[in-house]
Amino acid sequence: MLSLLLSCTPIQSRSCPQGADCTPQVADSAQDSLLVDTQDAWTWDEEDVAMLIGKARSYRSIQGAITEAADGDVVLVRAGTHRERIDFHGKALHVVSEAGPWETVLDGTDLDGSVVEIRSMEPSTAILEGFTIIGGTGTEGHGGGVFIENADPIIQHNVFIGNQANISGGVYMRHGAATVRNNIIVGNRGIQGGGGVVCTNCRGQVLYNTFVNNESPNGSLGEWYYESEGDIVGNIIVANDQDAFLIRFMEPLGFTFDCSDNLVWPELDWIAETAPSGFPDCANTIYADPMFVDTDRYELAPNSPAIDSGPAADTDPDGSPADRGAYGGPFGDWSSPFSVDG
Repeated sequence: MLSLLLSCTPIQSRSCPQGADCTPQVADSAQDSLLVDTQDAWTWDEEDVAMLIGKARSYRSIQGAITEAADGDVVLVRAGTHRERIDFHGKALHVVSEAGPWETVLDGTDLDGSVVEIRSMEPSTAILEGFTIIGGTGTEGHGGGVFIENADPIIQHNVFIGNQANISGGVYMRHGAATVRNNIIVGNRGIQGGGGVVCTNCRGQVLYNTFVNNESPNGSLGEWYYESEGDIVGNIIVANDQDAFLIRFMEPLGFTFDCSDNLVWPELDWIAETAPSGFPDCANTIYADPMFVDTDRYELAPNSPAIDSGPAADTDPDGSPADRGAYGGPFGDWSSPFSVDG
């Protein structure tokens, strides 16, 4: 599966964002920062890892940039494999890769915890975008890839591969109203429950993702706990042959839940026999092979049943009817929004 990291075409980019102040400045912290060249503030130095867009400050670690960033800042991350765990520390930041997930890896192998933590009242303007996330083992046993708690961030245009935790190998949401949209979530493992995504007492939105071969004895797609609300809409869900059902619910008292317009393969029950009464009928579910072109980017063949069959109210960025899966819907364009090289 890691072959998706080895060959790619750089995605679209642009130079200094319109209206931003790109005047070179010097970072205050010597430990994590590098002085930028005042003659060429938008060229990566050999040891640069991250930069604060609009402030032209460069850093030797992503966390170093996050630590000095303020609400509203863009933390731009250079292409490469970065072996570190990061924490948003309550800030409304856009942490984004310059070259996209095919060239930018957050590797949490042997670092003991979730690769990304967003746990301190971060608002919906906190965004994690454009990374392949691997090697996470979860914090407090939860969320191998990303642990979200008491926060409302957006997780978009990322690839989660081979993360695992006791609960939720991919993305764990507890409290708050996080949005997980247009990601590829492949081969993650929830040892006890929730292979791909888990929502605990939250209002999580799980929209237009592609889930493939995530593993758990209780809900390979995920689990919904303790009065959680939210939607799982517009996704492609490819399960393991041995799976009996997709989602496990625990004490979902008084919840609302929309599971419409997904594609599921092979055909499985959505829920275990112990699911709550009144579970929705998951309208417009398609049970069919999604017909991926490859197993690197999981793009769809032109005759895929997921093409143009997504939620009727949505369109793809080109104006056509919405596709299901990671490249569908209003946010299906994975082009990187920033670049230091113009």
